[in-house]
Amino acid sequence: MEWILFDKDGTLIEFDRSWEKIGVRFVQSLLETFPVHNKEATLRQLGVIKESIDPKSVMGSGSLQQIIQAFNDVTGQDTTDWSKSKVGR
Repeated sequence: MEWILFDKDGTLIEFDRSWEKIGVRFVQSLLETFPVHNKEATLRQLGVIKESIDPKSVMGSGSLQQIIQAFNDVTGQDTTDWSKSKVGR
């Protein structure tokens, strides 16, 4: 298992700097695995800005299901199994 981002009820815990780095790596791994048309626009859409995560974005405050839906939206593919494998579900 590479990352654990979610607490036991499935929502993101409050980020500190170390969790933020893990979340950024999670999104970077998504972009390495699934092709997207515009990586910079995708990063902004997911809430990743200059190696930080906007706390009001899906990555900053979304549930696992909301994050997976956002990943599906930006890639145009079903990322459910991939995403769950990354968070140990």
